[in-house]
Amino acid sequence: MALGISYTVLWSYLQSRHFLARVVSTFLCSILVVIRPFSKYGGNFAFLALTIKELDFAPQDNLAHQLEALILNMFGGLIGIGISLLGNFLASLPDNTALARTIPAIFLTLMCFSMGWLKSALPRLTLPSRLACFISVWMLIEDPGAKSGSLLFARYFVWLVLTAALTSFCTCLVFVRWSTARLAQDIASALSSLHQCLEANLQSPFQSDSQSPSQSPSTANVTLTGLRAKAVALNSSYQQASFELRVGRIGVKSMKPLVSIVEHLRREMSWGMTFPHPEVHCSPSDAFEKIFMGSFHQPATDLGHAILDSISLIRSVVLKCYDVSSTPFEKLDASTISRTRNQLIDSVHRARNELEKFCDDLDKEQRMSEEESSNLPPRAFNLCLYMISLLQMAEEVERALNVGNAILYSYQTTPVRLWHPHLSLAWFGVAPSTLLLEENESLSEKIFVSQDLANIVDPSYRPSEEVLQAISDRKLQRNALDDPSADSKSFVRRLYNLRLNKIIRFLWNKPITLHLRLKLHQLVVAFRKASRADLKHAFKNALGVSVLAIPAFLPASSAGRQWFMYYRGQWMLISYIWVLQTNTGATLRIGYLRMAGTVLGALYGYIASLISQNNPYALVALVTLAEIPISAIIIHTSSPSFGVVAIVTLPPILFSDYITGKNFPTGELATIRGIMICAGIAGAVIMNGFVFPRHARVIFLDGISQILDSLTKLYMSLSRDLLRPFGAYGHSKRKTLKLELRIRNALQRMSNLITTMGDELSLVPIPMKKYRHLVRTLQKLLDLFTGLRKIRENIPRRETVIEVVEERRELISCICVSLFACEQVFGARHPLPQFLPSYRLALEHLKRSIDLHIRNTREKIHGPLGLSLIYALAETNIMTDIVDTIDELLELSRELFGTAAWFDGPLDLIPTMSLHEQAGMP
Repeated sequence: MALGISYTVLWSYLQSRHFLARVVSTFLCSILVVIRPFSKYGGNFAFLALTIKELDFAPQDNLAHQLEALILNMFGGLIGIGISLLGNFLASLPDNTALARTIPAIFLTLMCFSMGWLKSALPRLTLPSRLACFISVWMLIEDPGAKSGSLLFARYFVWLVLTAALTSFCTCLVFVRWSTARLAQDIASALSSLHQCLEANLQSPFQSDSQSPSQSPSTANVTLTGLRAKAVALNSSYQQASFELRVGRIGVKSMKPLVSIVEHLRREMSWGMTFPHPEVHCSPSDAFEKIFMGSFHQPATDLGHAILDSISLIRSVVLKCYDVSSTPFEKLDASTISRTRNQLIDSVHRARNELEKFCDDLDKEQRMSEEESSNLPPRAFNLCLYMISLLQMAEEVERALNVGNAILYSYQTTPVRLWHPHLSLAWFGVAPSTLLLEENESLSEKIFVSQDLANIVDPSYRPSEEVLQAISDRKLQRNALDDPSADSKSFVRRLYNLRLNKIIRFLWNKPITLHLRLKLHQLVVAFRKASRADLKHAFKNALGVSVLAIPAFLPASSAGRQWFMYYRGQWMLISYIWVLQTNTGATLRIGYLRMAGTVLGALYGYIASLISQNNPYALVALVTLAEIPISAIIIHTSSPSFGVVAIVTLPPILFSDYITGKNFPTGELATIRGIMICAGIAGAVIMNGFVFPRHARVIFLDGISQILDSLTKLYMSLSRDLLRPFGAYGHSKRKTLKLELRIRNALQRMSNLITTMGDELSLVPIPMKKYRHLVRTLQKLLDLFTGLRKIRENIPRRETVIEVVEERRELISCICVSLFACEQVFGARHPLPQFLPSYRLALEHLKRSIDLHIRNTREKIHGPLGLSLIYALAETNIMTDIVDTIDELLELSRELFGTAAWFDGPLDLIPTMSLHEQAGMP
């Protein structure tokens, strides 16, 4: 049975379109290389067509990606040919041989610098920039300073680029589909995970100690972690889809609301469904079991099932409408969506009515028992938070149903058309899927480049205090100059009487000039921060190539030049360019994978060359045979670099003797090619480790410090909006949402950096487990802040805000000080202070004050408070969770960086003081 299943899987893989396109393209390209009437147009470099095909024009999984790669990489290849041709032409003009060799060296250095900057700054141009460097290495180094032959070299490489591009593109026209619905599949997968999480947690809060939970806490955490990864990945998937060619009925923008809705549903599930809580379970005999559980169980179950049905329907709509060639689904129309939405709305109304009734009963019971809310069982607060999260999820799902209805309408009324991206800086700032397949970790910091470039001038920018002081001084001077009582002469006459430098100074400090100066200053600072790493990477790219290429530009009779040409040192330079990444960890990972692939390719090339004996038919057959397992590695493993460099190592070994006609010993040729490629890889690893090293650990700790600073700003914004008379204003709320998105993206980058960190060689042990725990803690804190924002939009402001302003300010101060302390710890790598203000004591004081004012309000109005009581209890629960999470964050900070202790005795010797006593301290 096992063999039968393996055979079925293998056969389905061999029949996949992507696999067939790769094998056939390699077969066709090999034939064109060995057929003399065609290969003569490539000269002695004809075997490089296979290398260029694999590195830049390899068949993709759909025709849209292949067409994009064809256009961009053809452009990069022509740029490389044109600049190299110009360099060789200028080198042929002077009679001085030293100057003639220097000019190509300068052109090669400038080319590698500019292409290195382009690759780092604009990820979509990575492959075109590499191809330009690849061509420049061969054209500028082959015969520097020669008086003739430049046009012949240019013709050779035009043939190479066209052969590599057209063989892959024509093969993809035959085998692969026009487009694949990756975005729809990703959204559907995230919706399925949402459905699974909600279904698993739907009955968890109503299980007692005697009942076994539906799933363990560890399983729930794993499920939510997987859902978080899918929700965050949707942003990258949407950016990829929005900048790709595709054929369909609906555009990518119609799917954009679902990306945010999925993330909102995940957040609400994260902060509102943290069950099971074994520590708060009660016994079945408790009176709380009869009152609370009975009131919440039925409305929660009905509302949960309505949400589940809605999620399933939205998933079906997405899969049906986005991909034209999808398999047929059950009949979907507007009436189905309308019926599901009506059921959801009815469930929400019933849940609200039951909650109102529960609030009335709770008010009556507390009036009779005169019991404070803080004495309620802990599960009461958890259940209130649970019901609030279900209601919030229902709102999001209703919005998703409206989006699904609009998508279905567009699908039914719009004909099939071609959707194409608009060329922009944002398009160039997003890496293509071609590159993400091979170098996912190294692009973790570039996924959201387009957002940073699009918002490089922040309209909310505020100058520093010293700049404002300088503006104030200039304003006073200007007012004195413009004062009519100071001088009765006209404005023009006063300007005429001033000296030229005074006129310039006057115009320089005019309000409109000051405004433009500040905007320009912000643009320069933002560009400097954004491009500093890009310029460093460009410098390393140019420096490494220049150092490795020194023997190539020595006199032809020198031993260094002869060694370089005999061993084909160009492969050393090309390997260096391909392996050099933006951070050290990614360079190491790709480096050792490519070294392993080089060894494998050289070994296979040695064996294949012994078998083929330069027979063209055997060469084509053996190269095509090698493509079968290598394609499996590239397509179906997480280490495609291993397979890419293995297939790239074969052409120089198998076809070099066949094309040039020179006879090299087979073993020597394989060894030389392998050594040159490994030398370039080693050079890239050494360069990235010692010249402007960007270690993932340093980037991670600095990023965590910035995230903590943003979390502090987010909490201050939430508190500021709460204390305003009418809540959050629209502009402030938009800023808060943008800040949440930036923090979420930054946390995802930190998760990717942890993966990269594992590939680095470090003399200091790295606490990877603690770092992962830290990212999860910050993610949890962000989710809790989001839930706090949602809940505070509905809390009773008079009882829980206006009457307890002082207590809330005290709690806000304590939390902000703790977050600020953690930020400084990670930024400066200094120990955490031993004692910080007690936010837990401040929270308890706030709880008692809120209970007191709610009781006073109940006595005044002689009636129930309604759903506002549920929201008040939910806020109390989520604030408790925030305090617990900050405790966890502080403990992690102490474990990572230690404690700056000033007291070594037992803590019980320190007298505890109330908040009022602490406030009275000097």
